[in-house]
Amino acid sequence: MSRCRVIGALVVLLASGPVMAQRIDSVRIFRAIPTTAYNTSSAESMAWRLHRERAAFVAIPRSAMDKVNQALTRKRPAKHVHRGLPSLSHLGFAFIGKDAHVVAITEDLSLLVDLTGRRQVPLSDPLDRLALKAYLVAVGL
Repeated sequence: MSRCRVIGALVVLLASGPVMAQRIDSVRIFRAIPTTAYNTSSAESMAWRLHRERAAFVAIPRSAMDKVNQALTRKRPAKHVHRGLPSLSHLGFAFIGKDAHVVAITEDLSLLVDLTGRRQVPLSDPLDRLALKAYLVAVGL
């Protein structure tokens, strides 16, 4: 299972909303987020707060995104309805042109959410979850 496939679900999630024709330039995932009960709005606000505070993050550069951007048709995201996200484990940003989209990953790795675009991709395949977990560990998260 390639690194491209691991990030692919995240890229598909972000690129299939209103920004479907645009390419993701890079992704930044914060190394740590405060432990609290999040909902859609509070998670997005926290990501912006961490950004303003210049919190430590792991960057996935444009060079890694090129292959991923080619695989955008693999999954179809669903609409994300404002709700609680109690098991949130990762927050970050995906940069699409000049736009920054806040992204979130749940602790059990079963859901990737574009909080800005209100889109989500459930990861029901255990192999996808395992690949995502392996990638997060490989980049130090």
